[in-house]
Amino acid sequence: MTNLAKPDWKQLESTVIGLDLFDSVFISSSAGERKPNLAFYRHIIHTIHANPCHTIFVDPSLENVATARSFGMSAVLYEGPDRLRKTLYSLCFDSVYRGQFFMRLNTGKHLSFTSTGHTIQENFSQMLILEATRDPSLVAYTKFNGLFNFFRARGELTTHNFPYDADSTSIGVTVCDNISPTTRDHVMDEILKLRNSDGIIQVYFDASRPRIDPVVCVNVLTLFHAYGRGDQLKDTFNWVEDVLVHRAYLNGTRYYEPAEAFLFFLSRLLSVSSVARMRLRKAYAQRCRERIGMKGDALALAMRIICCTLEGIDASLDLLTLREMQQVDGGWADGWFYKYGSTGILIANRGLTTALAIRAIELGEGRHSDIRAPSIGEERVQAGWMEWPKSNWAELFDKDAWKFKKDIQNTYGSVVKVSALFGDQQLYITDPLAITHIFQLDRPQYDTNAYHLLRSRLSFGCGLVGTTGTEHAKQRRLLAPFFATKYLRTLLPVFYPFAHEVCQAISFILASYFLSLGLHELCANIERRIKPGDGVMNMHRLMSIAALEYVGTGVGYRFDGLNESKPNEFHEAAKALNPLTFKLSTFRVFLPWMIKLGPAWFRRELIDWLPWPDARRIKEVIYKIDSISRDILATRRAALNDGSGFGKDILSAILKFNEEADEDEKIEDYEIISHITTTLFAGHETTAGVLSRILHQMALCPDAQAKLRKEVTEARATHGDLDFDRLIELEYLDAVCKETLRVSIVPHFKYTHDIIVSIVGYNRNKDVWGNDAEEWVPDRWLQPLPSSVVDAKLPAVFSHMMTFTLGPRACMYVRYNLIGYAYVDITVLFSGYKFAEMEMKLILSVLISKFEFTVSPKEEIFWAMGGSITPLVKGSGEIEPNLPLKVSVVASAP
Repeated sequence: MTNLAKPDWKQLESTVIGLDLFDSVFISSSAGERKPNLAFYRHIIHTIHANPCHTIFVDPSLENVATARSFGMSAVLYEGPDRLRKTLYSLCFDSVYRGQFFMRLNTGKHLSFTSTGHTIQENFSQMLILEATRDPSLVAYTKFNGLFNFFRARGELTTHNFPYDADSTSIGVTVCDNISPTTRDHVMDEILKLRNSDGIIQVYFDASRPRIDPVVCVNVLTLFHAYGRGDQLKDTFNWVEDVLVHRAYLNGTRYYEPAEAFLFFLSRLLSVSSVARMRLRKAYAQRCRERIGMKGDALALAMRIICCTLEGIDASLDLLTLREMQQVDGGWADGWFYKYGSTGILIANRGLTTALAIRAIELGEGRHSDIRAPSIGEERVQAGWMEWPKSNWAELFDKDAWKFKKDIQNTYGSVVKVSALFGDQQLYITDPLAITHIFQLDRPQYDTNAYHLLRSRLSFGCGLVGTTGTEHAKQRRLLAPFFATKYLRTLLPVFYPFAHEVCQAISFILASYFLSLGLHELCANIERRIKPGDGVMNMHRLMSIAALEYVGTGVGYRFDGLNESKPNEFHEAAKALNPLTFKLSTFRVFLPWMIKLGPAWFRRELIDWLPWPDARRIKEVIYKIDSISRDILATRRAALNDGSGFGKDILSAILKFNEEADEDEKIEDYEIISHITTTLFAGHETTAGVLSRILHQMALCPDAQAKLRKEVTEARATHGDLDFDRLIELEYLDAVCKETLRVSIVPHFKYTHDIIVSIVGYNRNKDVWGNDAEEWVPDRWLQPLPSSVVDAKLPAVFSHMMTFTLGPRACMYVRYNLIGYAYVDITVLFSGYKFAEMEMKLILSVLISKFEFTVSPKEEIFWAMGGSITPLVKGSGEIEPNLPLKVSVVASAP
């Protein structure tokens, strides 16, 4: 939405890259109105059918923002990218859930900081976090069995032998669950000895430190009133009442910085003592009202909101301010809660601020939650070098891990601690908000796991999947134009020579490529390979060969895989890589150390001496794939130089780009080879896996197969060979593709540091997809998706699923050969999926219309997890994919 004249817009459109990111662009010259005229806003709202109350408007002009707000929009004044990012997070995502994720992510690391920049380890804030969250796993504190000390060990920034104190002791005894009644009574007896001549409790169990503080007195009173001994501290209670009535707390106290601290801890006392409530409630409520709207940090606001809400006082404006103060990572900024009495050095703890902010929002919005993250395996896993066989690692990486993942998700929820190698603890996540933060909102904090990165580099080189940070961004930026919709359209001439196998009724977009790669030949190949009287054949092999031909053409190379007289070395190597990688997955933890063992030539030789045949085999496979990729590069470079090739495939375009680019922008050969390898491997292996799974589902569900065949054959009977639009409009074919990609995805894990994001777990999350999330139900896509799917707000690149992940590391090759397995509802991505969508749907439409697939009566199919899902014959002992299906020619096949 911009005020531009048509000539200016045309110039902008022709020079600025990336405008196709937007679904729609509205310019004043076309609308006949300009900002801030109301008519311009009405025009856009009417055109896109937007509900203003569900619309976010961002603009650098306050005048335009004010107009948008008059329509009921959430209008944001643009004041820089960081401020905008923070505001959008607050508008689009649940504050409590984001805060909970921050707390879980920093489990055991909620340390305190001083105003002098020192980190200190103390018990006080940890116990308050424990009280606010009810989750002992989040905090680290010393479990005293009697008197408590503020510090976890020796004193910091004070005397090392810092004395025990009544404040920490009172909080500890009321919060911790390891204090026996006998010990508790003994502690209270000791506290009574701290009364001074005025009858007021002093702070320290040290006669040389005669200090008093009203907040400390409140916490002691809370302990005594909670256990029926409040009448023993009448003088202390009277003084606390005087402090409240006369507002003696407004500038803080000796040990507490914010004025709200006194009121906050007093709310704890009122919650456990009816006597205190009857006596103090009126004055207390008035003092709470007086604090509304006062300036303060996030901790002060959180304490204030908790106090007011518990008294039924409206603090909605402060609540709104608190929500706006939430940081990008989900936490709230440090708030000063404590201070050294003698020096005035302030102490803050971000975990405490966040825990109380969460509590304040929960109370303010009338809800409650539990921050606890359940853990599995702790009863059988002890931290230590020799304990790694007892971890959950083997179960997580087992090829038959389907049941294990289902059980832990159903039993423990969407954020679970699992035991990794050597006693390490990791989070297993299927929660949509957490996934959004990891892959997009807070991506820099959760970059790719080192093991995954090194494995990718060793397998595919330093291309997109083997780089991070600025290097990854540079490569993605350089390659993005070659995967953009406009550029993909220019590839069509590459496919024209193969059009002789296409029926004349198909459109030039469809006819220019697909059947040329042998769909009719593929069908003929199937007919030749069916055994007389048996009809059972390995359909996965043919799907893999066909998929390789398609993706090979994208880089200007033909493998001729359907020619059985010619060996297909790349296909054989590629199909062996995933099983080998998965078998060696346990040893990936050693990669960061192994990569440092001398130069590359030494490491290559070392592999030959290892006692694992699979390690030597994977080396051979990677070398073979690399060699073929180098041959492809040399072939396309020669074709480009002598003019014998079309030069319009993606690889040729990259080479041509290098000829014209500045020296610092050129893509090195090793990067190009890496992109070739990645494209060929990822593109053909994943496509083959999904196509095979669909055929298997068709065989298992004859009714679904018949329904799909009916839809396809009726369309072909009416229109002949289907053009692109008619192929896309086949609703049930689209539903079959989407549902298969939801329940049968590849890969099933993504790693970021100590976090395991389960893609299969999210795609089968019952809280998101419903009680039938584990089932293959194509009909779910023929009706509106459940509100829980939409409300999850996962910014996925593909139909609300994690199948191709999300964020800046989402699959770029998706636009060419992966993600288009089914129609995508996001308009901005639609044209980018056309190529691959035709590939998959055309193969299925031709096969299903000509052949009928049924399960083999002799073999049971098992789908193994790994880098991709692969079909195996159960009990056969085979490691190479095999999908034996009984194939017969449809009697009425066209």
